[in-house]
Amino acid sequence: EITSEVAFTLQVKVRQRASGEAPFGLIIVRQNEDDGGVTEIARLNEPLLEWHEVKDSTLGMKFLEGTPLSRELQPGTYRIEVSSPDNKGDYMLIVGDELVRTGFFSTLADVYKVQRHFGYTPFHMVFSNYLYYLLGIILVSYGIYRTWQYKNKYA
Repeated sequence: EITSEVAFTLQVKVRQRASGEAPFGLIIVRQNEDDGGVTEIARLNEPLLEWHEVKDSTLGMKFLEGTPLSRELQPGTYRIEVSSPDNKGDYMLIVGDELVRTGFFSTLADVYKVQRHFGYTPFHMVFSNYLYYLLGIILVSYGIYRTWQYKNKYA
């Protein structure tokens, strides 16, 4: 649910695991101020063949991604609803187009959470470039340490 007192642009898209079977649909509704009901603003239901595969190197995963849905909206309260034919399945809802920067270890924890959400084991973390960075730092540090140790031994 998103509430805004000014007009804004809402951009949303859905991702699902690349081996997903049923496509997810998106619906944006506006909360009516008078009667408490809702008014449909936008709906996006695409067949799975129209979804495209994307690789997220930070997460170390491949996704099927639906067409982004973007709408200019007036002030009010809006809800984004995601559904599938049987209303089951794991998906990732991406709201907006700005990348939120967090710290290294916070991002590493987020990678773990997302991979677990989609049913991957902790060993799948090796496919994330964030783990490569950490392993690279450890290996370079070890190399510097061994060089320093060698230098002190033969100096």
